[in-house]
Amino acid sequence: MKTKKILKLSSLLLVLACSAYADMGQSLEGQKDYSEFEKSLQDVEGESHLYNKEKKGSSYSKYKKNSPFLFGTKQKEANPKLNGKAHYVLGTIAAPEVYKDFSNEEIMKALYDKGDRAFSISYFSDSFDYQDDTGVFSNTYEADSADSIKGGLLMFNWQNYYTKRFLSPFWGAGAGLSYNTGHGRFANGSKSRAAFKLWTVPVDLYVGTDLSLGKYMKLTVFGGPSVMGIWQNRDDKEDGDPKKNKRQISPGYMGTAKLSINFSRMSDNYAFRLYQLSNISNLSMNIEARHHSYNKFQDDFSISGTSFGLGFTFEFL
Repeated sequence: MKTKKILKLSSLLLVLACSAYADMGQSLEGQKDYSEFEKSLQDVEGESHLYNKEKKGSSYSKYKKNSPFLFGTKQKEANPKLNGKAHYVLGTIAAPEVYKDFSNEEIMKALYDKGDRAFSISYFSDSFDYQDDTGVFSNTYEADSADSIKGGLLMFNWQNYYTKRFLSPFWGAGAGLSYNTGHGRFANGSKSRAAFKLWTVPVDLYVGTDLSLGKYMKLTVFGGPSVMGIWQNRDDKEDGDPKKNKRQISPGYMGTAKLSINFSRMSDNYAFRLYQLSNISNLSMNIEARHHSYNKFQDDFSISGTSFGLGFTFEFL
């Protein structure tokens, strides 16, 4: 009985001694010499879907389009570390490049002179000269009467810049519409009951340039060939009567000069919001003068002269 107790005690002491010997980092016969870190690393290599299975030491710092990390960061090789609790920590290190803040002023300063297209809308008071041998136009549309209205000329222009510098040359095209109405007159000057309407439609093709006058202002001049179409309608004739409608066309030329005041440069915050919403890099108000001449209509009739107006120009990137 005592012998059995002694054997059991001896076996227990032997097991404890072996365990202590292994804990001190010594390998026993038949025991694999792996540290806890190496075993963790093996487990990760074999099972973890996060571990890069390329050859050890390989670099995958190149940016990948399907990377979960933000643009401008580099993925570096996984760097296993031990945290404070001696647990294995696996992770990909995101190393951001230099981050820099830009103010609205800095952003817009870089965009103000980059627009390569422009659209403008302009309104001119109709002070052009309408000439005919009989004086019918003057008596009908320019009479001192509430029935005689000259609605003015509305123009739309589209421009494409070759370059944007101190002098910014461009080519463009434009089209417009004006409206006049009035009552006919008899030979003795009395007013007729017949109402007349006259539409004019100019179409322009031109080249020009912007001249910078500083941060807030610029001067623009352009000119080229033009065509004017006119359409007159009277209400005292039946449909189908050749005298009810009169349509004619004449070639001619035009020229425009305008002084622009840049609203965008007066407020960088406003300019930035406008750019975000519409891609407009510059918004300007224009004081304009237009000259044109058309004298090749089928009737002995011509339109020429200069009118002044206001407009707005929108420059786009």
